[in-house]
Amino acid sequence: MTANRTRRRGSKTASARTLLAQWVQSETDRLFGSGRYSFASIARLLTRAANGDPEARALVRMPPRLRFRSGYRITPQACCQAYNRVHVPVLDADSMRRLNIQRLEDVLLQTQAGTLKGHPGWLGLAIKVVMAIARLDGSLSNAGRG
Repeated sequence: MTANRTRRRGSKTASARTLLAQWVQSETDRLFGSGRYSFASIARLLTRAANGDPEARALVRMPPRLRFRSGYRITPQACCQAYNRVHVPVLDADSMRRLNIQRLEDVLLQTQAGTLKGHPGWLGLAIKVVMAIARLDGSLSNAGRG
């Protein structure tokens, strides 16, 4: 048994912390997925609902067994993390490297208008992006950096 009286293995009973995390995940997914709420507004809504605001409770689904400590608060960052746990896959190192190269190539495309005009800020950024891509794909060795 753990401190909150749940068994570690073989128990069908979820801890209060697990129930809370699942509730935040499901409500953030539902509300953000509707397209009407930002993570900041979801955090405010969940905080108000957890603290007993009847207007907020009307907008969210409250599990009957879920209990909140007094003064419960959740941040927009925590809502974003809960959403990402559901929607962002965990990638291995090679997949992550390919994804980062793709993102950098998108940034490089965005610098083209400025570099064609000869703007020094855009040129400097383009050079940094090309160097980052070269480091990630292995075409720039450590000996080549100076």
